[in-house]
Amino acid sequence: MTTTRVNNLPVELLANIFNLLELHQLLVAARTCRLWRAICSSPSLNPFRSPIAHILESQCQLESERTGGMYHLRTLSAFQWIPTRNWIEILAMASPYFLLFECNLPNLSEEQWEEAFRLRFPPSWTKWRRDGRWRAAFLKSTCLSVSNYITDRFVQDVDAYLASVKCHLHK
Repeated sequence: MTTTRVNNLPVELLANIFNLLELHQLLVAARTCRLWRAICSSPSLNPFRSPIAHILESQCQLESERTGGMYHLRTLSAFQWIPTRNWIEILAMASPYFLLFECNLPNLSEEQWEEAFRLRFPPSWTKWRRDGRWRAAFLKSTCLSVSNYITDRFVQDVDAYLASVKCHLHK
């Protein structure tokens, strides 16, 4: 009887298997041995892309938090061997609240911050890059998008309240 060891499987097959794991399971797998860490840190194989995209695209924030997805996403910058392409996608897709208050932002190059900025914001928002730093422009624009959301929500709530008051006054 012959035995096949997991590490004797083709690297691409192992990467496909890793793509099926949840983020916290993938973090554990990447710390199992040198081969698995090399596969997980490979920008070309990038098994982190699928679980990160799943968390970010999840419509139900509570479901992600219940399964621990957002927790593990918060701490991802502590693992320097994770391909930075993942962080560019996180910066482009994650909620402003998460980026500003819940996660530890990674150390990216100016070119990577620029790419994340251009993926997330309209071209007219590049005016926020007054000081020449894309990271600062990204954070300012994220703050602005949060304040615009809060303002819009407040105006909607006030309008709804005024409409209900008008309705009661006419009765």
